[in-house]
Amino acid sequence: MSYAGRRCSVAARGPHPYALPADVAAAAGVPVLALAVGGDTSLPRILSRFAELAHALGGEPARQQGQLAAAEEAVRSAARPLKVLALSAAGSGQVHLARPRAGPELRHLAELGVELTDPGAGGVNWSTTDWEHAAALAPDLVLADSRGNALPARELDSVPGWRALTATATVEPWNPELPCSGAACAAFLYSVADALEVLRAKR
Repeated sequence: MSYAGRRCSVAARGPHPYALPADVAAAAGVPVLALAVGGDTSLPRILSRFAELAHALGGEPARQQGQLAAAEEAVRSAARPLKVLALSAAGSGQVHLARPRAGPELRHLAELGVELTDPGAGGVNWSTTDWEHAAALAPDLVLADSRGNALPARELDSVPGWRALTATATVEPWNPELPCSGAACAAFLYSVADALEVLRAKR
């Protein structure tokens, strides 16, 4: 992506750009522009607005609509009747369970027919609970937060509730701060579709 020498700034968390691929931030060569997106904005609208921003900064027009549409169709074809639970591991005794409309990528999955499990009582976007409760929800697919602030799956092997959860569920990594590009979103959707298709084939 070319920025045609124009200055912009990219929000950063520590040394890393926030919700932006590292190579794109490096190509910009300047600090990063922070944009706020309303909580009810759809994923297609977010992608469209970021594409407009990139074009305004001198970038090439987005040419990933076909790839994204194919990924969406793959999710539609594999969605039913499997249950999906999105979570972020807080520790050995605590887990944050995402609500089905907690973020644009989860809302988009639901719009494509994915049955996202509601965790029950708790906060607006997340329900903080224990691993036993998560296991009792009995999802077929777990989308596990892959960010650095979440406890990695390899460190949960000694947790009985995690073992019970993953004994019957497939685990796929999930980035709740997915870069706002068609390619990144298509890759995420394909990963979900592939996991669901494998689960469907086993039934």
